Order: sequence, then C-alpha cells, then structure tokens
Amino acid sequence: MSSDIQTTQSYTYVNADSTRLLKDICSKLRRDEDIPAIFSGFPYFAYGTGIQLTVAQTLHLVRVVESVRLLLTELQRAAASGEYYLRSRLSALQIQEGFAKLPDDVVSHIFELACGWMDVKTPVLISSVSRRFRQLALRLPNLWTFISAHFQNHLQAQDFVTRSATQKLTVRATGVRSYFGSNYDLKRTLDMFSVSVASVSSRLVSLSIDVEIDNDSSVEFLTTISKSHSSLVLPQLEYLRIFFHDFAENTPGIHFCRNWAMPSLHSFDAGNFIPQFDTDVPERLLSFTIELGSDFDELQDEVWEYAAVVRLLRRMARLNSLSLSIRHQYFDPQLEVRSKALLPDLRDLQLDLGKPGPTSVANFFRYFNCEGVTSLRLDAMLKVDMRPPEAIVGLVSECRNTPNVTDLGITLRYCTYPDPQTQTARDQLENLSHSAFLQNVCNLHIDFPLEEFGYDCILDFAGKTREIRVENCTGQAGAILSRLTTRVNHGFKGGEAQSGSTMVIADPAAW
Repeated sequence: MSSDIQTTQSYTYVNADSTRLLKDICSKLRRDEDIPAIFSGFPYFAYGTGIQLTVAQTLHLVRVVESVRLLLTELQRAAASGEYYLRSRLSALQIQEGFAKLPDDVVSHIFELACGWMDVKTPVLISSVSRRFRQLALRLPNLWTFISAHFQNHLQAQDFVTRSATQKLTVRATGVRSYFGSNYDLKRTLDMFSVSVASVSSRLVSLSIDVEIDNDSSVEFLTTISKSHSSLVLPQLEYLRIFFHDFAENTPGIHFCRNWAMPSLHSFDAGNFIPQFDTDVPERLLSFTIELGSDFDELQDEVWEYAAVVRLLRRMARLNSLSLSIRHQYFDPQLEVRSKALLPDLRDLQLDLGKPGPTSVANFFRYFNCEGVTSLRLDAMLKVDMRPPEAIVGLVSECRNTPNVTDLGITLRYCTYPDPQTQTARDQLENLSHSAFLQNVCNLHIDFPLEEFGYDCILDFAGKTREIRVENCTGQAGAILSRLTTRVNHGFKGGEAQSGSTMVIADPAAW
C-alpha cells in the first residue's frame, strides 16, 4: 500500500502534503502545458512567487507530470478515435467490477483526493451514490470541514458541522452581490453565520467574510452581526479575512470583530476598511494584508485616514509579512503621526502604492522602519509620460531603507507612453544594472503585465520582453543585467532563453 495512505482512528487516509502536491501538479499542467478545463476545479493563481520544492519533491513532480501527460494523451487519442472505441476500452477495463473490489481504505483515499480544498459539492455527491459510499463518506470528517454561504443554507451547514465531528473548520460567510440581493438572502446568510460561526466557534481555524456595501440589507447584516456576535471567543482561529467590496469607512457595524477574543490568530486580511481592535490581536499578528481602494476606475474620490494605518501597524511589532495596497492616493508626507511604526521582525514586504513614481515609495518609508526586510515586492503604476527606465531606478533608489533585501520583485503597470521606440528593455536593464541597491540582491524579478487592466498598451516599449528573472546572483546582479542588454532587444526571439542562472521570459504574442 502507498505510503500516502494512512489508517488512523480519525479515519484520515490522505497525506496532506501529497494531496497538495497533486493539486500543484494539476495547476502546473493547466498553466504550463495548456491543459484546459479538466483541471479547472483546482486553485489557480496567475501571479505569485511559485512553489518552492525540495530536490526530492521536484524529481517526484517531474515523474508524475510526465505520467499525467501520457495519461491525457492516451485519453485524447481514444476520444479522437470515436465514442465506440472509447466505450470498448472502458468496458475492457471492467472499471465497475474492479472498483467494487477495492478495500475501504483505498476508496476513502480516493474520496479525500476527489474532495478538494474548500469543496462543499463533492462530499454531498459522493454520499448520494450508494449506501457504501455514504457510510464511507460519513466516516471521513475531513470531507466536511469547509462551510460556505455560496452553496449552503443554515441546515446544510449544520449537517457539515455534525459530520465534521471534532475536526477544525474553515468557514466562508459571503454577502457579495450575486448571493446577497434580497432580504431572504440576508436571513439565509445570518442563519448560516450563526450556525457555522457562533455555534462552533471553538473549532474554527479560518474565517472569511466578504460583503458589498451597496444596499440597506448589507448594512443591516453588519449591524446585526455587530450586536449579536460582538464578543465571540475563537480559541483556534488562525486566519481571518474581512473584505468590503466598497468604501466602508463610514458604514455602521464594520468593526464587529473589535472585541473578539482570538488568541491563536496570526494572519489577518482587511479590505476597504481600517480595522480597530480593543484587544491585543494586533500585537500577536505575524501576517497582515490591507487593501484600500478597488479597481483603478473606482473610489477615486474616497479619502482614507492613512494616519490610522500607521497607528495600527505601530501595534504590530511581531509582523513577519506585510502587504499594503493603496489605490489612487498615497501617504501624504505631512501626516500627523507621532512616530514611525517599528517593524523589526518584518521580512516579507509587498507594496502597491497606487500613485505613480518613486514619491509614493519615499513617503511610505517616512513612516515605517523595516530594515530587516529580505523580500521586497513593488507594484507600481507609471504616469503616461514617465519613462520606465527612470521609474525603475527611482523606485529602487527609494528602497535604500531596506538594505538587507535579497529578493526583489518589481511590477510595472500602465506603461503606455507616446513614443515607444525610444525606450526598450535594453534601457530598462542598463539603467537598473548600475544601481548600488542590487549589490546584496540574490533574486531579481521584473515583469510588465501590460494587458492586466484592459488598457490599450503598446508592447513595443519593453522590447517585447514580458518578464525578467535573475536568480542566485548575489553580488553579480548588476553585471548579469548588463550582459543581458546584448540579448534582450528587438531581435530577441520569444519563448524562454536561459543563460546560467538567468531567465528571460518574452511574450510570444508580441512577435
């Protein structure tokens, strides 16, 4: 029997790392191998640093990916030969007879693999197939640990709570427009919240609440929660997300969690409001994400009290990871704050500061002391008339307050300007290669997602280069970038080109 299958008293047969690896493989196939909707049920993120694998995991990944590719090729070949041929092949395998002979632990293993993370539909479908399937599914509490207002009413949520036994729970209570358009939806969500949050608060490890502040029902929803559940005790809660899809600073009830007791909370994501706490939650957070502002064409007239952001972060001295996203505005250099926010343990910093140019980065560092940062990601909008090479050098120079950065990522958005032929990717690299800030940088990543927000951008400005990665280059980043200027130009052919530990990824669609 595979080492991934375990027989324990908790009736859990799937090794979590193995299951996660399988999902990563499918995600990689979908992304890199152009496999369409067959894997669409698995999580997929278009941007991110990727999956860091050990050598053993990498070798295993290669073997399994190749096997899956061969499997898909065979299935496609069989399907292309016609329905009759495919049916005859399946009949020859005698799938039904073989499956009936599988032992319970193997079938349970298959069930847990089939029920992906945050899946409420598959467990119900499995338990409806046959008496045997239902008995096995009900013995697997791991199948019933995700509860979502998207697909469940409070009675269905109660079933999941019961079937999950003593397992830890993940809850997504959502009030977005597509599920929250009437008073009936309001009652349904409130009932579900009461069942899955208040009644099992001791077992919650993850809670996500998304609300659109665009109607009276939404405000009533928040007000009811703030009155009925103002003093929740969530002893095992590790992750909390509260996201409003509209400007919510002046909305009653948005601070419903300010008195919640959450001694295990280490990660908190906030959207379109600045959280307030009367407890010691901020002092214990290790990871904090705050996003103020929606898409670039919205919320331009809203005013955020950025001094409150500084005051809040000043309480988070234990933070290891901070992601700050601000759209349309930036930190005013005249903010009235008494002192900087000291973040001595901060190692991972991601900044999306909205306003174009290095000024926004400079203003940020006026109020935050985070010299220990080793991984820095800058997401920058550029002015229409701003030359990208100048922007890159300016952004990097303003990061001098983080001298220990070894991993640097820069994303440049909205890069259209009138004369695309005068600046190419060679200019980008040449200007950046002379920056003293790169001396300690080990991994450098620059990308240009020109089409991301639907602008009519000109690809030629970047020499048709879409992404630049330079890895394992401590003390040599500048020299490597300088050498790359001879390769990244209008004659460079798309796809991937590797030179030692350097990778240049060009946009094939631009050629």
